[in-house]
Amino acid sequence: MQITRKLAALAFSALALSPVAIGAGLVTATPALARNDHANHGNAGNSGDRGNGGNAGSRGAERSASARSGGPDKAASGDHGSRGKGAIASELKGLNAMHASPTAMANAAPGSQVGRIATYKEAAETTKSEYSEWQEAYTAYMDFKGSYDGPGVAELNEQIDAATTVNSRIEEEIAALDPTAPDYDSNLAALEAQKVDIDALEAQLETAEDYETELARLKDASNAQGEEYQQAKTEEEEALEGATGGRTLSEAALDVFRTTLGL
Repeated sequence: MQITRKLAALAFSALALSPVAIGAGLVTATPALARNDHANHGNAGNSGDRGNGGNAGSRGAERSASARSGGPDKAASGDHGSRGKGAIASELKGLNAMHASPTAMANAAPGSQVGRIATYKEAAETTKSEYSEWQEAYTAYMDFKGSYDGPGVAELNEQIDAATTVNSRIEEEIAALDPTAPDYDSNLAALEAQKVDIDALEAQLETAEDYETELARLKDASNAQGEEYQQAKTEEEEALEGATGGRTLSEAALDVFRTTLGL
């Protein structure tokens, strides 16, 4: 489970903010913006503080099956020629049923080899879709984060409390002024000028509350979608093991298998 654990660690590294409903950390496994590489949707670049979750997609999930059992994983992706099609076909064994027609895939019994391959293909497509939705949810969070750079709700409430105390004291001083004194008007104006604009603070408080509420909502949505992706990735790994009969495939064989299935 070595690679799987690494992916999980990357996928759930926390931000300095709090998570599900301001209090827990944001799931940041770089849903990073994939570089139009839909077939290998996990191979995304870094983006700001989005973590370094590259290779967090389904290929990484599948290769974790190889890492789990210390499998070969020797051949680099695309290095199929060095081994030859015959060698890869021999390694794939029953997975060569991947060449079945779409109709055969759709009608295959779940327990048959074609049926298990069809189950894997569907699981891999679901992983890709969930990952894409996670990217969108996380990007929405990151785009919104920082759109407000003023004081937070707690700080503004403290400022309003302090301003209320100051203004109350000033009102007491105003009430103590002698209206008949020649300098009454100037003293009154000077005291009025010392008052804090509580209306402005309350308006800023409303803005801060709206920001923090929306930020928490977007974070929760991203975390929830991240969990959906992780679940889909787990089910894809299980489907791959079912299709291979628990065998470990080299990376070259796995790439041929996925490419043939249109993944």
